[in-house]
Amino acid sequence: MSSKSPKFCFVVPCYNEQECLRETLDVLQKKIGEFIEKNLIHEESYALYVDDGSKDSTWEILSKEFHANIKKMKALKLSTNVGHQKALFAGLKNVSDQVDCCITIDADLQDDLRVVSTMIESYSDGYEVVLGVRRKRNSDTFFKKTTAKVFYLFMSLLGIKTVINHADFRLLGSKSLKALTQHNEKNIFLRGMVVGLGFKTKNIFYDRKKRTAGVTKYSFSKMISLAWEGVSSFSAFPMRILAIIGFVTTFISFAVIIWAFAAYFSGRVIPGWTSTVVPLYFLGGVQMFGLGLLGEYIGKIYVEVKARPHYFLDEKLWDH
Repeated sequence: MSSKSPKFCFVVPCYNEQECLRETLDVLQKKIGEFIEKNLIHEESYALYVDDGSKDSTWEILSKEFHANIKKMKALKLSTNVGHQKALFAGLKNVSDQVDCCITIDADLQDDLRVVSTMIESYSDGYEVVLGVRRKRNSDTFFKKTTAKVFYLFMSLLGIKTVINHADFRLLGSKSLKALTQHNEKNIFLRGMVVGLGFKTKNIFYDRKKRTAGVTKYSFSKMISLAWEGVSSFSAFPMRILAIIGFVTTFISFAVIIWAFAAYFSGRVIPGWTSTVVPLYFLGGVQMFGLGLLGEYIGKIYVEVKARPHYFLDEKLWDH
């Protein structure tokens, strides 16, 4: 381990976290103090909280604590809700030239803080990226476990590099942090972007705890709601409908093809009917699917070409 303690920060995205935020502020404040006492991190280390356009009293709590009890903290308020990934990116961008390393962690503190010291020590040993990876998903519902497995399988089939059961609990060193924040794309997927940086990486395995307060912001209904909010010029979702219709049509066409052949061999159709219906259904489904897929990529290009900012800062609590 290096004799020089790194300047460190937690980056904590917050969206409607009033139920658990005070406890989070207290826990991270004590954890930072503990690390400073052990000379694990520099005395100027802190926690940065990014309010992702919360509708509750999240920002009021952050403002009050910033001006009162908590000293090792800074805070950003985004003008509107831009989503977890962009909120994280906002925090990382604002600390990229301020710290030697940082750890991103959700405000519910379900990720195990006991491995944070090991992550910092790994950075001091030369690792630029340290990923927190869940050992098991025992605390998840059957639906969430199943969808997670399907997700990682699908990503693997597409050739997209990810680490199974790694979400957004990770340490980034200054080199990887600066490299990551140079990305200009508007469709941000940090799990893939971080793995693709290529810097020396280490996995730290841990057990995720159950949420003690508040509710998860990643419920199925929330994801559906966010998808609908992306309609119009801010999303390729309208074009994605074509791909869905095409896929369903293609699936149905296979069933019709089987039925048409069965009818043909049983002699219950007019000659020439099968050879007309089968290619009609099949090619129609393939064409719809192809158009939808093409539209999806064009939609993403459309979003990138507009080059709109990821976020706008409404307020900033920085000097302490």
